[in-house]
Amino acid sequence: SFLVGRQAVLDAAYITEKLHDACELLQRSKLMAAPPPDDPLLENLVFFLRQNPERYRNFPTVDIYLRVLLLLKSSDEKQYAPALKAAQEQQARLSFADQQIIYNYLQNFCIEQINKGNGSFLEELFRLYMVQLEERLFFEGGYLPQWHYKNIVTTGLRLGQTDWVRKFIEEYRQHLNPEVADNAYRYNLAAWYYHQGQPQEVMGLLFQVEYTDLRYNLDAKSLLLRTYYDLEEEEALLALTDAFRQYLKRNKKMSEFQKKGYYNLLKYTRRAFRLKINQGITRQDRWNRSLEKLIRDLAAADTVFNRSWLEGKVNELRGEG
Repeated sequence: SFLVGRQAVLDAAYITEKLHDACELLQRSKLMAAPPPDDPLLENLVFFLRQNPERYRNFPTVDIYLRVLLLLKSSDEKQYAPALKAAQEQQARLSFADQQIIYNYLQNFCIEQINKGNGSFLEELFRLYMVQLEERLFFEGGYLPQWHYKNIVTTGLRLGQTDWVRKFIEEYRQHLNPEVADNAYRYNLAAWYYHQGQPQEVMGLLFQVEYTDLRYNLDAKSLLLRTYYDLEEEEALLALTDAFRQYLKRNKKMSEFQKKGYYNLLKYTRRAFRLKINQGITRQDRWNRSLEKLIRDLAAADTVFNRSWLEGKVNELRGEG
């Protein structure tokens, strides 16, 4: 009857919103490094849905948000493929807003895995970016947000797609909001030059970037840190790490997770840099012991931003040692 059908629609709408909110709370709790609030109703709902998978088969958002919630909650990479498959199969039935939200959760899961050292998710993240770019899921108010522009560049460079990335930087500059276009373009072009091994170009562009935004400030400092490391600019690197630490200490807008990631980046970069400049000066057996300790400590650290870059530099030391 009409009323029975109406109740099913209302239930599905409520359940979808309940699951969506649960995903959002869980995502935010991870950023704040705090557990999400207890929700017995949600726990009972999840149990019911898992026991009755056919009940809301005609409402794809229920199934997809449930899969995403279980994925985010467990951080189990085995649950990623089924969640992605469900989103892809039902994409035509999802609203544009739901597509944006779901793909954003999936990409954040990939980023979480990468930050944990699971490099296999880097290519998957890039594929998600390509889908969202093609479907224009990234666009807001007719513009490509600068942070998506940057994330695509960063991921492409890490995968060695340098020619593609340079073309992307130039072509999509026109799709950025004019208020931020120049800043975003200069920073990302500097990142591209870094991967091309042209540090002087990097510094020239970074000095033109305005650091009014927190993320640009952090990203530019991190890129400058890598540049000083490669150039073996000891005084500049040590001064930057000291200033960076003070910046992190004073900043009230960053989560403890973010601060920990950057603190570890600075700590292990300094240790790697000392080994680099002391190679051939420090007694070899002592130098080797310090390198092995750095390798162990870095492997045991759970949160290190720019981990893949740092591990690459440590591997270079291992080859030299």
